[in-house]
Amino acid sequence: MADIKYIQSGSSSSNKGNGYLSKNAFSKIAEAALEELPNVALDKKQASSGNIVNIVLNSEISTTFAKSGKPTIDFGVLIRKGENATTLCKELQEEVADQILSLTEIPEVNLNIHIDGIF
Repeated sequence: MADIKYIQSGSSSSNKGNGYLSKNAFSKIAEAALEELPNVALDKKQASSGNIVNIVLNSEISTTFAKSGKPTIDFGVLIRKGENATTLCKELQEEVADQILSLTEIPEVNLNIHIDGIF
């Protein structure tokens, strides 16, 4: 599978134009989106820093492209015991999808969030 994806601007009124995005670019956008959320820690060290977090990123964020070019972003998380995993994962999905749409104008992306355990 290709490591880059050709994208076209989603609207004729957009100033963004056409270009290429790498798998790494999608992964970094997802990471930046997660970093924006106050209840998410990007690693276990950050989670133990005293801030109250409900989700800890537990695996590297990876991106693949389907034959159609649609990106799929995968990552694993740990959920704080007692928290609603469905609600938390929906929040993650919405934030990542919004950031990708905002930065790339790609309206659809597959997001696979794997719950690796609890902490």
